[in-house]
Amino acid sequence: MTDDVERAMQQPQGSFFMDDAKGFQAISAKALMKVLEKYEKSDRTSQAENIANGFVGRGDAQNHAEVSTNLKNQTGIDLSAYLRNSPNIAERVNALTAGNIQLIKSIRSQYLDKVQNTVMQAMVRGSLNKDLAAQVKDLGKTTEKRAMFIARDQSSKLNAALTQARHEEVGIKKYMWSTSGDERVRESHAEKDG
Repeated sequence: MTDDVERAMQQPQGSFFMDDAKGFQAISAKALMKVLEKYEKSDRTSQAENIANGFVGRGDAQNHAEVSTNLKNQTGIDLSAYLRNSPNIAERVNALTAGNIQLIKSIRSQYLDKVQNTVMQAMVRGSLNKDLAAQVKDLGKTTEKRAMFIARDQSSKLNAALTQARHEEVGIKKYMWSTSGDERVRESHAEKDG
């Protein structure tokens, strides 16, 4: 999506933004706005669902294997099949998937809103094409960084929620806080370790 927006800025279709003191370079705000409208009107729900289902499915499988192995090592009982068929865990997985679908869709809509606002402001100010292109490129980079942060954050939340659900499913009601023990651990979390 960010690539499509950046490509639309390079399409010579009519002058709109002054590119230098000598005249106008052909970039059409109209062409860029058409690309934005296309993305706003297109329903990407199925794409968001595929991404979220894949993400949550992989996380669920990994968490299931990890928790099942840990429980078997601690108790000597293989609870893998029981945990796999739990309706409570399936309900939690569905809720996590729905939440991730909404997050994925919000990244897209917020990016499109920001680009549209940037284009409108550039039109009002009479910005240079190269300045607008740089701003749009920066928005794309910021959006990608935000998406990566959300992915890391959701991965941690997914693992924690599923671990809790699986432990509760087998009757575990108390937990001991433990950190990963690396340099990324927040001070407030390190204090709770153990």
